[in-house]
Amino acid sequence: MKQSDADNAGTAVCSTALPYVASAPSDPSNAVELPKLFHLAGTPVRAATASRDVFIGTPKKHPARWMLDLREWAVAGTYLLLSGDEGLSRGVYVGSAKDLVERVNEHQNGVKRTKADTFDWNQAILLTATGVTRGDAYQLERAVGDAVALSEVDLLVPAWEALPKFQARDTPWAVRDAVIVLAERCLRQLGVPARLLPPSQ
Repeated sequence: MKQSDADNAGTAVCSTALPYVASAPSDPSNAVELPKLFHLAGTPVRAATASRDVFIGTPKKHPARWMLDLREWAVAGTYLLLSGDEGLSRGVYVGSAKDLVERVNEHQNGVKRTKADTFDWNQAILLTATGVTRGDAYQLERAVGDAVALSEVDLLVPAWEALPKFQARDTPWAVRDAVIVLAERCLRQLGVPARLLPPSQ
């Protein structure tokens, strides 16, 4: 799928409606902003943007567990963690997981890149699609990471050591470009007017 085809594949639809509530915090003063949900019309691709507060807490008791429908988000996919403020250069870390909610919760205290270096983040973008496997998620991580690295470097500063090796057989070609388009639209929602181009391979 060419970039122009992906752009025309559908519009990114945003919703802040609470999708599925298993339980809610008893203290309203501890309330955090709801994640925003997106999907690219005409594709099986979906995204969620959320503040770091959504993932703060123990693995079984952080707000994401009741703010996000775990049937749709405790699945394989890729994620971006952003540092900095709107209008400024943003550090970005790209990762992947077999369970997006669990993995981002593991990063609640930052991403330990080395003993002396921790990437501190404040917003997350979760990206997945129907039927994505762990192997697919690795390849989506690589594709999104390559697209970020090719974007305007003054807006997004990559903060990872390495991306997974390219494996054509595991690449979910049918959704790869749509995931990158939706990642770009989520970044724009978060105040990062970056242009992400799908990698050539």
